[in-house]
Amino acid sequence: MSAEKFDPFVSEWVSFSKNSKHNLIEKSLKLAQILEYPDLNISKYIEKINEIGNSLKLKIKYVKNSTYLISMLNEHVFEKYGFQGDDEDYYDPRNNFLNAVIDKKTGIPITLSIIYSEVAKYIGLDLKIVGFPGHVVVKYEEEMIIDPFYSGRLLTINDLEEILYRNFGDGVEFIPEYLNTATTDQILTRLLRNLKNAYTQSYAYVNA
Repeated sequence: MSAEKFDPFVSEWVSFSKNSKHNLIEKSLKLAQILEYPDLNISKYIEKINEIGNSLKLKIKYVKNSTYLISMLNEHVFEKYGFQGDDEDYYDPRNNFLNAVIDKKTGIPITLSIIYSEVAKYIGLDLKIVGFPGHVVVKYEEEMIIDPFYSGRLLTINDLEEILYRNFGDGVEFIPEYLNTATTDQILTRLLRNLKNAYTQSYAYVNA
């Protein structure tokens, strides 16, 4: 039996992704650099996120009301900066790469949730990413479920049940555990799974 071939790209990714010094934004950008954009300047895109967050922070100095803060966050991210869900070409592989989403302002639920939750930190909102089946969302404490794919709309349990039905039919029923906070590893794993599916849907079988 021949020895398993060493893949330096896999080794680089494992080393970077397991390093606790790097946050989710950095890891998502590193993934894009390794898989598709070898010349990607990670610092440049971190600075773009900083710009979005800091410009929001300047507008909100003393407000503590969470409902108002989320309203301002939505206005800033989706109206001022123009981020939106990519309904027209959902399976475009670029929707899984954070740098591409930042550039073209469209993405899928997981990448938009990563950006949205990161920008929220600049105004003191600790939003958690939720790996809901079929559609990643974010939550604020246990009070609000927010959908960055649709401009930050608030979701009810009925909305979540509809998402399950749309993706899985009658085979999956809503349970509260579906709203558990996703870990960084879980988010990155789902991002990779989505990317593989996107390559398959776009017939880029070599990349998949």
